[in-house]
Amino acid sequence: MQLPSFIKQTALRTSVIFLVKIIGFTVRIPLFRILGSEGTGIYQIVYSVYGFVLTLLTGGFPTSLALTTAKNKQRGRRLFKGLVIPFLVFGGISSLICYALAPKPPVCSGIVN
Repeated sequence: MQLPSFIKQTALRTSVIFLVKIIGFTVRIPLFRILGSEGTGIYQIVYSVYGFVLTLLTGGFPTSLALTTAKNKQRGRRLFKGLVIPFLVFGGISSLICYALAPKPPVCSGIVN
């Protein structure tokens, strides 16, 4: 008996998400030991903002684009073409800001002189 494609995709995605969660958990343990209590507190504050923005960008926009494309293919293509450049610009600027500011947090926290 052949399993439906939906079941296969659901099982695959669930197993991959589970694997990613395990990897993230195993990385956090040494990270928190290295950062200490103050560094962990700062990490948690920043990660909540990062998590919100990441959820918005990876969940909200692609889902709405997929739904729009499913309903009306031409409108979906127009929306995609209109959003590609702004997202690339935003991603590039964000990457440059992160790269430029990367040395600042360790110096400010006293971890590195």
